[in-house]
Amino acid sequence: MKRKAVVVIAVCILFMIAACSNAAVPSWDEETKEYKNDEFNIRFLYPDSWLLLDEDTRLETLEILEDVDLGNMDLNDLIDQAKRSNMIVLLDKNIRTDGSTDSINYIINDKETGLTLEILKQNADAIFGQLETYMTDLIRIDEGTIKTFGSNKAFCIEYKCKLLNVELEYFQAYILGKTKSCIMTFTTRDSLNEKKQIAEEILKFIRLS
Repeated sequence: MKRKAVVVIAVCILFMIAACSNAAVPSWDEETKEYKNDEFNIRFLYPDSWLLLDEDTRLETLEILEDVDLGNMDLNDLIDQAKRSNMIVLLDKNIRTDGSTDSINYIINDKETGLTLEILKQNADAIFGQLETYMTDLIRIDEGTIKTFGSNKAFCIEYKCKLLNVELEYFQAYILGKTKSCIMTFTTRDSLNEKKQIAEEILKFIRLS
């Protein structure tokens, strides 16, 4: 009987080791950071080559970008706006010569919506209609697809447009939690096909209650 118990325990330990060894890890070849916000009940991993803009990292971010010409971008205003809007912002540290860079932002909705991914897909035209009210020359690339990222599922759209006469491409993912929802938007001045992989990778590691 004791021998049988020992065997069962050993098998359980082996399963635990296998589970740990198969745990998902980011594919990027650099240091990984974790963001956790108890107020929003969200956490995710992101690569060290991206800057997190929030109140806790304000001084660090301003110091890192002290000698970078960001054009008309005011980081203090951006951080303050994010705080007021339940928004989390990531900026790629690879700043272009004109001061622009790729960005990822998360808008957290802490109210029950009753939405499902299928409902979002059925109402893709209405979502694009809202975007067209403030974006110029919007061109749809992906009109709405439900995709799987690790253990997460999201409703995704892709489009390009002009904003303040600048041509941008967007990858947008809608993630639904039990009590909260999140819209993640990746923005680039380059081709989405070349750049959106980082956003898709980060989507694998979002945990939303």
